[in-house]
Amino acid sequence: MKVIRNHNHRVFLVKKHPMGKNYLAICLFGFVLSIRPLDAEELTHELIHAAQQRELLYIPFFI
Repeated sequence: MKVIRNHNHRVFLVKKHPMGKNYLAICLFGFVLSIRPLDAEELTHELIHAAQQRELLYIPFFI
């Protein structure tokens, strides 16, 4: 696993997502997992999900 730091955000590059699907990137509990480096628009999309999860204290976001 490789970690890419983009400002204050970390994107973890993985070969396969833990959810078993073929996603480009997924945000779980504030961590962004991606199969390749993200461009600015894709990173912004995932960071919006991270902010939504934080606002809901993580667990209710997934319910």
